[in-house]
Amino acid sequence: MLKSGKCLYCGAPIPGALHVVEPGPGLPPDILLSLQPRAAEVSSRTRWIRRMIAFGVASLLVAAIMGPCMKS
Repeated sequence: MLKSGKCLYCGAPIPGALHVVEPGPGLPPDILLSLQPRAAEVSSRTRWIRRMIAFGVASLLVAAIMGPCMKS
């Protein structure tokens, strides 16, 4: 309904509706696939190392925030 700018039931034009222009033929699918960025292969070891680093950084941030509160 939003693309056509007409009511689905009666076909009356909807005031203020956005008219979307359909794109032309465009590029062939094989060229579009070649333009997509390749997904980097991430090994499970690298994934676990990232998780451990994130856990360590989060722990240090919590300790820095909660440390002064726990002294008194």
